[in-house]
Amino acid sequence: MNQLFLSIIFSFASILGLKLPISQATNNLPTPTPQISIFPSITLAPTETPLNSDADIQLIKTAFAAKYGRSVDDVVLTTKSYDGSHFVGSVSFKLAMEGGILIAAKDDSQNWLIIMDGNGQIPCEAIQPYHFPATMVDECYNREGKVVELK
Repeated sequence: MNQLFLSIIFSFASILGLKLPISQATNNLPTPTPQISIFPSITLAPTETPLNSDADIQLIKTAFAAKYGRSVDDVVLTTKSYDGSHFVGSVSFKLAMEGGILIAAKDDSQNWLIIMDGNGQIPCEAIQPYHFPATMVDECYNREGKVVELK
């Protein structure tokens, strides 16, 4: 097979007017061994667990309604940020003139907890145990009332 390959190369070279040096080494080329891979090539795409936002939103509304002894149907919830374990948005009751911020997180048992709701400063001691991403809560206030930037 190597001889055939070499003769094809030399034929093309002569057609193009090229002169290739011939050495004895070209006659002693090793015969290539066909290689077969027994390992198939597999490309895995990263997978993400789909967020069940509708179910989670309903559970957050239920937790908020229970906190105030109201019906879930009275709760109006608007999502600002949600990642499956953390929630930041606004909340109000139907027909209420005002609402406020709502910050919720899942606990170790995967239950939604209302971390903070209302208007005012976000206390660091309330949110820090739940490791909110800085993209969701970028600052809080410590016990001395000083702003702490979260990173």
